[in-house]
Amino acid sequence: MATRSAETKKHISFTKYAKTATLEEIKRLEKLLVDSPQNRELLDWLAFAYYSHSVLDKAIEYYRRLVEMCPDNAGYHYYLGNSLYKANEDGAARVEWEKVLALDRNGQFTKSVKEKIAAIDGDGS
Repeated sequence: MATRSAETKKHISFTKYAKTATLEEIKRLEKLLVDSPQNRELLDWLAFAYYSHSVLDKAIEYYRRLVEMCPDNAGYHYYLGNSLYKANEDGAARVEWEKVLALDRNGQFTKSVKEKIAAIDGDGS
């Protein structure tokens, strides 16, 4: 059995903590942006943590910042679209998901995005 890379272990730890952190912990970490407003790793963590806690206005804010910083990152567009969809902004979500399809042809998000767009269009199950 292959061992996990350090990067994979870091990502798993990052994801678990983002999902289990309290809102107070998230807000405490958010203060770090004052000294490092362009810290992509921190923005990514905060966006995912707020998304995981359904604090959608904050998730959308941070994913939008990430998309501005990295417009070719399909993952940021994907999660921004998901956040917008959860916030009942179907049209804006669709725009983000279409960007994912343009950036990530046949990539890890393609099938999911096509299903999400079909559901919005009323073609999904």
